[in-house]
Amino acid sequence: MRRRKGIISYRKDSRFIIIIFLIILSTMQTCLQTDLIASEKSINKKQNELTKQNSQAVLNPVGAWDENYGYSEDVFVLDNRAYIAGEGLVIVDVSDPENPFFLGQYVEEDNLFVRGIYVIDNVAFLVGYFSGLRIINVSNPTNPILISSFTDNLDYIDIFVQGDYAYLMRYSFYFEILDISDLNNPVMVSQLTVSHGTSNEGLFVKDGIAFVALDFEGLDIINVSNPSNPILLSENEELYCSDVFVNENLAYIVGNDGLVVLNVSDLVHPVNISKVDIANANSIAYDEGFVYIANYEEGMTIVNVTDPSNAAISGSCQSNVDGLAIAKKENYVFMVVNPTGMKIIDVSNTSQPQQAASFDCGGFGESVIVRNDVAFLANGYGGLVILDVNNKANISILSEVEFGKAHESDFQVMRARDVFLYQNYAFVLLEWNEACSWFNRFAVINITDLSNPHVICHFGKRLYINDAIFDNNLLYVGSYSYLDVYNLENITGPELIANYNESFSRCNSLRKMGDILYVGTSDALLVCDASNPLSVRILSTKYENRIPLEIELENNRMYVLFVSPGLEDKCTISVFNIKKVKNPVLIGELNFSYSFSSYLRVHNGLVFISSVDNLLVFQETTKQEIELIDEYQGVYYFYEIDADENYLYVAASYDGLLIFEIMYTPPSIGLSFRFIPIGLIGIIVLVFNRRRKKSFRK
Repeated sequence: MRRRKGIISYRKDSRFIIIIFLIILSTMQTCLQTDLIASEKSINKKQNELTKQNSQAVLNPVGAWDENYGYSEDVFVLDNRAYIAGEGLVIVDVSDPENPFFLGQYVEEDNLFVRGIYVIDNVAFLVGYFSGLRIINVSNPTNPILISSFTDNLDYIDIFVQGDYAYLMRYSFYFEILDISDLNNPVMVSQLTVSHGTSNEGLFVKDGIAFVALDFEGLDIINVSNPSNPILLSENEELYCSDVFVNENLAYIVGNDGLVVLNVSDLVHPVNISKVDIANANSIAYDEGFVYIANYEEGMTIVNVTDPSNAAISGSCQSNVDGLAIAKKENYVFMVVNPTGMKIIDVSNTSQPQQAASFDCGGFGESVIVRNDVAFLANGYGGLVILDVNNKANISILSEVEFGKAHESDFQVMRARDVFLYQNYAFVLLEWNEACSWFNRFAVINITDLSNPHVICHFGKRLYINDAIFDNNLLYVGSYSYLDVYNLENITGPELIANYNESFSRCNSLRKMGDILYVGTSDALLVCDASNPLSVRILSTKYENRIPLEIELENNRMYVLFVSPGLEDKCTISVFNIKKVKNPVLIGELNFSYSFSSYLRVHNGLVFISSVDNLLVFQETTKQEIELIDEYQGVYYFYEIDADENYLYVAASYDGLLIFEIMYTPPSIGLSFRFIPIGLIGIIVLVFNRRRKKSFRK
């Protein structure tokens, strides 16, 4: 018995010692865990601070497709290169006119709007709106370099260079002459007030005489043989003069009156010797007895002037483009067209000119959606561009789809503003101006063959369409006045089966989960029952004092970008728990101030918002709070955003398509379970075991 009691005592003592040991171990673990948590918080704080300081912390640019060279205004062709003026300078290789390709570009961060260009001896002279004069070294066309500039705040319309002097037309009264013998330091030598012109158009200088086109104010002829003292010889106000070219003693003038041929043997009293009626004549080029005219809405017209007194139309290349400027080299004419790009026309047969090629200066990257390493970019006036983005550092074009004018009388082609994917079809949202309002409709494009997409129908004209979502064979479309529902069973003619106005008007964003449709209008956030698309019902209305611009859904979360009415720079990103889809519960939000925050994308817990020239990155913390963790600043507007695996794709005006690698893993959201102290586990196990034994003995 004693021995047995000793054994029992030993077992009790050993259990007691084990319990004490486990309690000590538990205390040590708790302290260590506390230190680790504190250390983790400190590290996270430092990481957040570093993230906010370093704009590359989350987003790392890895690729771009940039053929958005902006609008085009003028063109100059020299030595197998075409120099296109517009938003800066674009240089194109035209050694094979039927296969032009991009060489280089000169742009400036503060927007350089170039109106006129002249190139000589590997130097390009650019003039434009509020830009003054830029002198650019183009000896390496892939890398144009600024040599110097002259006045940044003056509006110049055109430039002509001859010898050591540059002759400039300034909007709206002045003809100026600069000494450019030192390209690094151009100096004004004289200035002359011309006619009563308010819209100077162009000029031509020959043998010490300047011919100045003054639009509806006619043509001025100026003696510039002494550059320091230009003398006005004559004013010809009866003419409408948009552009002028002089050959020998004949001046060829184009304008709203068509083509006028003047004999300028007598510079004081030029004589009109012939006239050809051509609608909207805008710019002129001359070569060996033929005049080539770019005209609004009519494309290009060729006039035979081998007999100047009997000028007659030889041929034309009709198209629905607005010819802005024109140049000729050998058997080809190079015509800059509105709004962007250049047409190259084979004029070897002057009676039947044919378009040989075109160079698209692009539009404005406005929206992008990516599927299976293929990006579909709504490229503004540049149409739809389909890109292979498998190799992020070397993006290539698979195909392009251009869209014409909504009406023949329209000034511009329709603009591709947004793109949506449905099965093997791309729905491109087109926009045009009609009666001073912006209208939209969809173009449905078959993209089964990515190298040969084709439009199969247009439908759904509405005022200001803002968003669209697909649900099985239904399409929900939100616009300024309506919420529309289309049946897509017949893809060649989608059928409108329901439309709702009043409470659904001024719709900004749509998202759907199950039978619940979330609608962001300019009045409130609506939660709707869409189980029957023919009878969508509003279940609840939230946040009537805010404007929900964008809605995104991910993992039982709804993310909403709000702006304050009348204060577009006062924004709020709000996160809702939507496990109960009919009753979203606010769990966190953050107020921030950025101008025109417009587009929202959520990817793996990270929230991306585009804001004019900023791309913002937010995250939801483990405490269900929202914090700004990164900001990437661009030169121009950021628009729509999409994400694919570890990459973010951003449509950006002028920049086309930007691709970022997402270099950040957000913290897991939800309840955070800590380890239960080991000692406590030991005590629970021992107590449970002891009770089990007692129960067994009983």
